Amino acid sequence: MKATIKIGEKSIKVRGLKWKERRELKADGYDIIKIFMSKKNDLQMMDDLVDRVVNIVFEDPSIIDDLEMSDVYQVFLKVIELSFVSEAEKKR
Repeated sequence: MKATIKIGEKSIKVRGLKWKERRELKADGYDIIKIFMSKKNDLQMMDDLVDRVVNIVFEDPSIIDDLEMSDVYQVFLKVIELSFVSEAEKKR
């Protein structure tokens, strides 16, 4: 599933993670749901996860170099949302 996020003047096209990509992240210790639901919110792990996801979903990850970190998180959250929405639609 794909979407376009408008941040300031930029329109950034994003896609959800594929099931296989999520599985690879989980195998490397990045369980997306657990990281978000964690009470202690390990910021280093969160930053690492954002970097990994950005490198997966963008052919040119430098597209986000000009963005503030809060905007990068906004893009990241949209990618995660798209990842799970597309999987839920497949299960219907």
